[in-house]
Amino acid sequence: MTEERETATASEEEARLKRENRRRIARFVSVFVITTLALLTSYRYAIHTRLNDWYLFQVANHTAMTLDQIGRAELEPLHYGRFNPKETRAAIAAWTEGREAATEAEIASAAPEPLSAWERWSYRALGMRHNQEPRTNGPRVHFVLREGISTRIDATLGELNGLEDNLLVDPEEKSQRIAVVQEELQKLRLEQQALRRDDGSGKTDTSLTFPFILIPECGAIEIMAIFLAAVLAFPTIWRKRCIGLAAGLPIMYGVNVFRLTVLALIGALDKSRVWFNFAHEYVWQAIYIIFVVAVWLLWVEYIVNRNHIVTRRQTWGLPGFCLKFLACVVVLEILWLLALPYYGQVLLQLAGVPLRYVFGVPIEAGRIEAQEILNTGTKLVYTINSIDRSMSLAKLAANIPPYVALVLATSGLLWKRRLGILVYGCAILCGFHALFIVIVLRFQEALLHVSEIPTAVIVFFLTLPFMLWIVFAYWDRILSRGRENGASGQDMPPPETDAAPPQS
Repeated sequence: MTEERETATASEEEARLKRENRRRIARFVSVFVITTLALLTSYRYAIHTRLNDWYLFQVANHTAMTLDQIGRAELEPLHYGRFNPKETRAAIAAWTEGREAATEAEIASAAPEPLSAWERWSYRALGMRHNQEPRTNGPRVHFVLREGISTRIDATLGELNGLEDNLLVDPEEKSQRIAVVQEELQKLRLEQQALRRDDGSGKTDTSLTFPFILIPECGAIEIMAIFLAAVLAFPTIWRKRCIGLAAGLPIMYGVNVFRLTVLALIGALDKSRVWFNFAHEYVWQAIYIIFVVAVWLLWVEYIVNRNHIVTRRQTWGLPGFCLKFLACVVVLEILWLLALPYYGQVLLQLAGVPLRYVFGVPIEAGRIEAQEILNTGTKLVYTINSIDRSMSLAKLAANIPPYVALVLATSGLLWKRRLGILVYGCAILCGFHALFIVIVLRFQEALLHVSEIPTAVIVFFLTLPFMLWIVFAYWDRILSRGRENGASGQDMPPPETDAAPPQS
């Protein structure tokens, strides 16, 4: 009887611990999803604010400072246009206050000093919002990796614009200096025309430049939101969460500056823009995830649990995990892109059935258009009422290779368990892909009134591999750690509190 009672008690305890573990997982998923979507959606609606103008300018400024160590970078360069200092400053002040335009008195009393890069960007940003221009813009960075005739023309044109807008220079002296610069600019343009005619001299334009605009999507808000949500969702005390956020968010910011620097280098070297686009849209998505995973794991392993789950045995620690992930994701990304048209056919049917038979969408035909390098331009196209409606498939389905790579790189999982995680994780991702296609095509007109939400949902798709990996693989790794250590059947570390331990 005693053994039966002990067995029953052990079974009840095991069942209780399983229920508790399921509740923890449910809480983690709920907090992660709600927090991520709230942050991403909020940012989409905060794009056209002065705070975001300032933030994007800081990202552009730090990127330009980094690129300056490699070549020459200029923020909001003068050769892009002219800005009268008095008129510009008065307009900025008026628009900031919500007025249509500055008065003559305000223009006359404005400071005459040359504009800073921040003022030039502010004028453009406020001007676009004042004129209700639909396009989203950002600070400009002009990166020069190697000088040539084109870069000399840009520099001379910038010098000319700066002189003409300088209200502090004596008019007679300004006229003389402008004449000299204009003459130099004319010579450079004639030299450029001669090079373009290819007169057989063998001379070429040696310029390697990459001008780019830092739009809101380049600000790393997405990876910061993923990291912040993962830290807030994981069960631990607030003190440890604050430590993780204080250390992790600056790292995410630095990673983004590094990303922009690398992309600028690739853009300067790749004049075709083919490899730049590939690196920008696909390669860095996977690298983003590994940085988020690595920093989050460091926080969980060394700050929260202090058990070093990943960093033990023969796995070479966290660097080994990251190397395995990178090796897997590179191979998987290429294979996935090659197989993308076939996956598109699957999504075409999965989404087409509910669209046609549940929502009554008059689909006349559907097809997959595979194009560009490694099928990166693949589109899913439905013909509805004789009108083609297309959707970028490569971007939508880009989250499957990182998920598979994360699961394969995780040590301590039995292959049967690992295979199961891969199957139902990929099935969930596939279901979300089909669901998104259905919602967008069925409710396209209604979504136009909440245009920022679909964009936030697309960005959220990039977080799904990370969340699913934590729930299916990392949580499982903690359980296996508990079993290996004989942790009395404890599935997870007990909830922590900030209270002091009881004194004996």
